[in-house]
Order: sequence, then structure tokens, then C-alpha cells
Amino acid sequence: MAAADVDAVMTGSAIILQTQKRDGSWVATPVTPTRHGDVIYVMTDGESGKAKRIRNFPTVKVSAGTNRGKATGPVRVATARRLTGDDHQRGASIVRRKHPIIFGAIIRLRFAFSKADQAVFELADFRPEE
Repeated sequence: MAAADVDAVMTGSAIILQTQKRDGSWVATPVTPTRHGDVIYVMTDGESGKAKRIRNFPTVKVSAGTNRGKATGPVRVATARRLTGDDHQRGASIVRRKHPIIFGAIIRLRFAFSKADQAVFELADFRPEE
């Protein structure tokens, strides 16, 4: 069922990643996904709000969507994991190969000239929302 759930999420130009705040509410953010098998990789600033929320609550909601943040598909629940070490390098490489202009050049330069750290998250264990 995981492959079908990932297929449902990957039908838009972006995915809508919903992360949970400490007060229980959800924050939706459009992100650029990179699929590799039954896993989706997402790259972001390691100090961003979504990175901090995922650190506290690794269960996320994901749906297909537009770059402007409009959900266009059914919501699925997944588990997010921040990659470190060799896993981080492998995940970042997969993202850069899929999106060479955005993540291979533009975002890479942004991280090179800032103090921000680059975080790569692996979204896995997709299942329908209950």
C-alpha cells in the first residue's frame, strides 16, 4: 500500500507538508519533493520552523499540491526522519540530481554563504489518514 500512497502524494508540482506545533495545530508548507522508491526526500534549512517541528513531532501529514500551497490530493500520514552522516550525503545527492538548478546551484550557493545548515528529511511509512 505504501507505493500507492506515495503515488497519490506525488501527483502535483509540489507536496504540502503539514507539521504539528506544540499546541497541537498543524502548519502547512509547500515543499519540493524528490521521490526515490517508496521514500520522499525533502531539503530545507535546518533552523526552519518545519525542521524544528519535525524534530519534536516526526509524524507529518502530506498531500499533493501546488507551489503556492494549495492541496490537490488526498492527505497521507508519514514519518519524517532527519538524515545525518552518510545518509544525509546520499539524500542530498538524490535531491540535487533530480533538481540540479534549484538544489544543485541556487540553494547550494545560499547555504554556502550563510550560517544555516542544510537538512534533508526522509518521509517514509506512508499510510492513509485515519
